[in-house]
Amino acid sequence: MKKIVLVMSFVFLLVTYPLVSPVEAKGHIEFGFHYGAWSINLLKGMIEQGLSDALESDLKDKFLEDIQEDHPNFQEKYYSQSVSFDSGGHNYGFEIRWYPGGENGSFSLGLGFEKTRMEISMPQVSAQLDIEDTTTSEVASFEGEASGSFLVEPFSFHLTLRWDIFPSSFIHPYLTFGVGAAGASAFDEAQVEYSYQGQLQIPGEPLESYEGSETKTLKELVTKWRKKEKNSFCQNFSLLFS
Repeated sequence: MKKIVLVMSFVFLLVTYPLVSPVEAKGHIEFGFHYGAWSINLLKGMIEQGLSDALESDLKDKFLEDIQEDHPNFQEKYYSQSVSFDSGGHNYGFEIRWYPGGENGSFSLGLGFEKTRMEISMPQVSAQLDIEDTTTSEVASFEGEASGSFLVEPFSFHLTLRWDIFPSSFIHPYLTFGVGAAGASAFDEAQVEYSYQGQLQIPGEPLESYEGSETKTLKELVTKWRKKEKNSFCQNFSLLFS
């Protein structure tokens, strides 16, 4: 993160130094603050599927672990789940913008610092797990529900080049090109929290209730999912050539 700050600050100073020298005394500097809100619910369908894939292994394993503590002979036979999704958040930042041609100049260069809060919630995760007793071949069913949330708060930097059209007008459009960077640690350390509850129905026996909660970092969740995908690929590959 420190290297990113130093590099972007150096680029900003390198570009603006000739512009702020005594020879170019007509330049103009502006300071700005901005705030906004956002949502990615337009991509709801695609994100729900991605979240379902990412959570499937972790949530299913948690269900099985709890059940196998009471019934060690039970093994997974079938599993399915559906995920509902919601999102929201806000961002605010500070920007320094330099107009080399003066206050009404068309071109400007800006360096911005921004803090973003991204919250993704899963109000309801419905799961169906069928498990088989390896000693009797009897099949039991477990129906569970879970809810969770995922929060990321990255700090980012943006270097932008902007061209204002009709800059002297009260209202004027503009074109912007820029680059930005954010520390990866904010995403790796993001917390994924969920709680769950469910009931196990074994034929001829009363219902058994289970509940619990889990907190993991996004990095841990993604690593586990990738490991599962890799193991699945290796198993399919070995079956192909066996």
